[in-house]
Amino acid sequence: MATWIAADVCGVMLIALRLMVAGAWVLGSGAAALAFDCQKRYCREMSSCAEARYQFSVCGYTNLDRDKDGIPCEVVCGSGKRPSKPAPERNVEKVDDTNAPDPASSGSD
Repeated sequence: MATWIAADVCGVMLIALRLMVAGAWVLGSGAAALAFDCQKRYCREMSSCAEARYQFSVCGYTNLDRDKDGIPCEVVCGSGKRPSKPAPERNVEKVDDTNAPDPASSGSD
């Protein structure tokens, strides 16, 4: 019986945690979160990144984050990775060749 009670307490705690996350989500994102439910389970079904995050964090669909980087549905939300910096420009010193001989005129006439 103690095992059953412990399992029941864990289940209640999990539900309470999900409700707290849902409440924070509603406060943070306004009415948009009220339009989401836990019916969509695949990234192809998501209409926005906010919805994908809701499904991931509130509904617990961890399959939405395949690479386990904390960003669900990279197709919808982007990779989250910063773009790499462009290579620095190379300073190439220009040589003044105004006094150099013209290779077209070889000097033999």
